[in-house]
Amino acid sequence: MKRQTYATLLIAALAALFGLMLTVAASAETITILHFNDTHTHLAAWGPHGDDGYGEIGGYDRLAALIGAERQRDAETIVLNAGDNCSGDIIFNMFLGVPEFGLQKALGIDAMAVGNHEFDLGPDILLYMLAQAQMLPGSEGAFPLLCANLSYALDTTGLSNIIQPFAVFERHSVRVGVFSLLTPTTMIIARPFNPQTNVGVIVRGDTAEVLFALAGEQVMRLRRQENCDVVIALTHLGIQYDLALAQFVPGIDLVIGGHQHIALDTTVVNAISHSNVRIVAGSTALKELGRVTLEVDTNGVRVTSAVQIPINDDVPRVEAVSQQIIGVQGMVEEMLGVQFYSQVVGRAAEDIRWRWTPTPSGEADSPLGNLVTDALRAWTHTDLAVEASGFLRQDIFAGDLTRADIYQAIGTGFNPQSPFGFQLMTFELSGAELYRALESSLAALVMPYDLDYLIQVSGMQYSFTPARGVGRQLDYALVGGQPLDPQAIYTITASVILPDMMRTLFGIEVQNPRVLDVSLFQAVVEYIVAHSPVSAESEGRILSAEDNTGAKSWLPTNLRILSTYPNPFNHTMLSNSIFRNSARLIWRSTIRRGVSLSGCLREFGPPAGTLLLWTPTASRRNVFVDTRMRRTNSLAEVSVSQIV
Repeated sequence: MKRQTYATLLIAALAALFGLMLTVAASAETITILHFNDTHTHLAAWGPHGDDGYGEIGGYDRLAALIGAERQRDAETIVLNAGDNCSGDIIFNMFLGVPEFGLQKALGIDAMAVGNHEFDLGPDILLYMLAQAQMLPGSEGAFPLLCANLSYALDTTGLSNIIQPFAVFERHSVRVGVFSLLTPTTMIIARPFNPQTNVGVIVRGDTAEVLFALAGEQVMRLRRQENCDVVIALTHLGIQYDLALAQFVPGIDLVIGGHQHIALDTTVVNAISHSNVRIVAGSTALKELGRVTLEVDTNGVRVTSAVQIPINDDVPRVEAVSQQIIGVQGMVEEMLGVQFYSQVVGRAAEDIRWRWTPTPSGEADSPLGNLVTDALRAWTHTDLAVEASGFLRQDIFAGDLTRADIYQAIGTGFNPQSPFGFQLMTFELSGAELYRALESSLAALVMPYDLDYLIQVSGMQYSFTPARGVGRQLDYALVGGQPLDPQAIYTITASVILPDMMRTLFGIEVQNPRVLDVSLFQAVVEYIVAHSPVSAESEGRILSAEDNTGAKSWLPTNLRILSTYPNPFNHTMLSNSIFRNSARLIWRSTIRRGVSLSGCLREFGPPAGTLLLWTPTASRRNVFVDTRMRRTNSLAEVSVSQIV
């Protein structure tokens, strides 16, 4: 009750403060913000190869050119990174994030949000990479890492002396405050905390009430104590969190987001201050550089423009940065003893898309998912092969393919014995357990944005109907063209992380597991070499029995925590996580304040770890549903608490 009162009073105080915030001169000042996010160790350009063999998308050398050009125009431009430098290229497995931070120092980044992938290998490795990159406070060129919702009570690394809740910049006589928030699902999908040793950092904000209060504290501090004229939330939360933050926490002028790899530009009206709040985000791997222009005067802060500048082969490269990247790649090739970036090992006959986009035809299998699972089954000849959609990272493009092209599309995991990521495993499941695993994975989907737990398959077909709700979505499943037999035992191939996920998240133990002396990446490379030029398309292996292309309005009707792809480095996901307990539950609502949720739950069928936020028609009061439920006869009891 105390916390509810505090959150309510804080938001009320922010509302009262909102009209008294600006102290700048009457003449308008223009502030330029550049932003990017989720670079995922893509130092060099990637995508289709040009005539010179260089990728057509992204690259730090092109990013350097764009930032340099903007700072020539306005030397006081602010450059912000919304997090997730780490994981996505074999360079990370070899050098643990040091080159990423080194290059960004050279580019003059002003501040960076901490992303969940910064904690993939734990807080001690994050501290190591920062030290090696000379990113510790006081180091020349070091820029602040921001996160305002970390608790350091159980941390022994000293990260609290490095990661700050906010930073303040003065540009053109305007004080710009930037604070950051990290998705609480980091506790599940990364390794900020070790439950075995009880040491690490805790990501706070697993309820909307706590998250809003933490954001409100930062806004209040920046406005009152730091005398900021502009407040920017630089978040690594996901779209739905960002939408809610803009709608329910007054005093934020701009939200710059990351985490979901979905480019975004939208405006939300704050429910308390009634001001417009712009929300922007880039996609991933430096596909684009965002530029936002703010006009600031005594009448307020206005976004006068927000654009995404494509980072492609139309952008010149800074040669000095190109040479640094080539040097790092050369060290990787020397250490591996193979031409990882420079040798063509196969060809793709067409673009092979990694992400399933729901269509009226109902095909839900990813072309890249089909290619990967076919490669796994070709290696082991099991009944079927499976892969979680969240481990598919980017398209494979038509034309020549290097090992790096393939690794960036599917390479995940940290293997101390090999830099090539997760090894393969064969195991067995009964038909009944396989059915339960499919239903559990479908329960974890958040349509239409978060599809990372959708299981891609080879040797199998299945159909599901999301509208039927959690626990009842699977229409049918076929293995080898025959209906799934609950009593039969099926042989399965996957990477070693999949059985861990099934056990930790869904409580499913596999039978007769056998780890193979080959990585998923190596098996896929061999398959592409043997079948070049390769092609793949959606074949109807997975069918969704409804058209999900028309997304419903998500706010204020439902706000959900997004569990973006599982942490590929974490073999010991938190066994006591919300997600693990709730993924296999059948939902029902227990209403404590006379507010009926049953219609909402029937319509949206919330998956595990869901937060719902909406305004009841009758009372028009904002209500929050806390899904950290207690078990009642294998059912989830959902409690409702009023926060505003």
